[in-house]
Amino acid sequence: MKISDYFKVNPKDLNCVDVDSSTDIKFYLDPTKIALCKNKYFRGDIASKKIEDFFETLLNLKEQGKTKEIKDILNDIHEINDTHLGNSKVKSKGHGPKVIPLQNSISKIYDVESKVEKEISLLTLPIMFGLFVEDFGPDSYSDIITSIIYEELEEYTEKILGKNHQHAIHLDIPDRKSWNENTHSWQKINKKYFSINGDRIVFVPKKIAVRNHSLSSVSYVNSIVLKFVKKSWEKKHGVKTTQKKMAALVKSEYPQMRSKQIAYMIGLKNPREFLQFANRTSKII
Repeated sequence: MKISDYFKVNPKDLNCVDVDSSTDIKFYLDPTKIALCKNKYFRGDIASKKIEDFFETLLNLKEQGKTKEIKDILNDIHEINDTHLGNSKVKSKGHGPKVIPLQNSISKIYDVESKVEKEISLLTLPIMFGLFVEDFGPDSYSDIITSIIYEELEEYTEKILGKNHQHAIHLDIPDRKSWNENTHSWQKINKKYFSINGDRIVFVPKKIAVRNHSLSSVSYVNSIVLKFVKKSWEKKHGVKTTQKKMAALVKSEYPQMRSKQIAYMIGLKNPREFLQFANRTSKII
């Protein structure tokens, strides 16, 4: 059942995404939308700080050589699908994010981060992880963001319920975790939950859920890398060329590489180009 049907309201009048409690819809949480989300029911500023701290904690542990602690943090991400966002076509199964690709990419992220550390902004680290982690699509990334800010989503849900004259059910035993930016670790949260026809659900503000992730390595290659290569080539040869020809040049220089691999290689060689993309992405919010 959809939220709008349960509340008996027009979907346009909902503050949250109108998901169906019995399945998933192809929307994803996007940290670049969370950072400056203006919604009186949702603490976007706190949620964004938690996301930044989560990724910063992973890189700090990498710098200290604490591999076990990194694994512990990533392995403690539970299979949560209370948002009902994602790729499942049938009843939501909550398989959880793929943390192994993330774990394997920490070193790559650290290498790029070390080159732009002094100019890093609130969104730079989340954008890095979205761009450079291989075999880690928007669905898995959205699942991790959900875990990090679950407390804020739960609080938001309770406020929307109150707005619609509904109530959440109190929990006696904590069964969910959320990231704590003060202790830099997961914490159990013991609050409330809500369900529709027996399916547990947390609401998501419309403005932080997207169909197409802005953290796309393809958009990074197309909007930043190709323009950079084109400009450099024209300066060297003294003649104009097309972006299409430059796309072929990039592919020839990085044969058999996928867009995320190319994005990482060029981000490592030209960190300032990555910063341009990060800053531009931040301004699009």
